[in-house]
Amino acid sequence: MLLRTGLSLLWRPGALVADVLRGRTRPYTKPIATMLIFASSYFLLLHWSGLSRAVFGQDMRDADPMLSPMLAEIMRETMQWGQYLNLINVPLAAVPMWLLDGSGRRPYGHWVLFVAYTVAGTSLIATLLLVICLGQPAWYTVATAAQLPGMALFAAWTARGAFGFGWLRGLFAVGLPLLVVASAVGAAFGLFRVAAWIAQRN
Repeated sequence: MLLRTGLSLLWRPGALVADVLRGRTRPYTKPIATMLIFASSYFLLLHWSGLSRAVFGQDMRDADPMLSPMLAEIMRETMQWGQYLNLINVPLAAVPMWLLDGSGRRPYGHWVLFVAYTVAGTSLIATLLLVICLGQPAWYTVATAAQLPGMALFAAWTARGAFGFGWLRGLFAVGLPLLVVASAVGAAFGLFRVAAWIAQRN
C-alpha cells in the first residue's frame, strides 16, 4: 500500500488526492502517516549519510568564526528536522488555500488532506534526491537550494490533477501559500535555535 502511494505521489499526485477525496482510500496509506513515513526516511538518510555536516561545514568555512558554529548548527538542524516542521505547516498552509479557494467551496479538511499528501510527495522527492547525491555534497547543495520552489511547483501540479487548477492559479492559490508558510515556520524554528544557542553560551 505504501509503495503504491509513493509511486502515485511521483507520477500522478493530483489523481491520488482526487481518489481519496472521492472515498477511494483503500489503495493508499493515510496522508499524515504517509507524510511522517517519508519525512522519517529523509531524516534518517540525511543523518546517516553525513551530507548535512559536509555541506554546512563547507558553507560555513568562510563565515565569521564567532557565528559560524551557531549558523552551521541551526542550518543542519533546520534541514534535518524541517520535514517534521510540516506537521505545523499542514494545518497552517491549508487555511490560506481554503480562503483563496472561496472558503466553503471545498471543506477545510480537504485542504488539510491535500497539503499532507503534497508535503509527503515533496519529502519523497527530497529523499530520492538525497540518494542521488550521496557522496556529492556540491550536488546536494544545489538540490536543497531548489527545495522550496520545487515544493510550490509540486503543489501546483497536484492541484491541477486534483481540482483542475491551471498552472497560474495553482501557483497563486496553492504553491505560494505553502511556500510562505513553510518559510515562516522554518524562520521561526531558526530564531528559536538562535535564542537557545545564545542562552547556552550565557
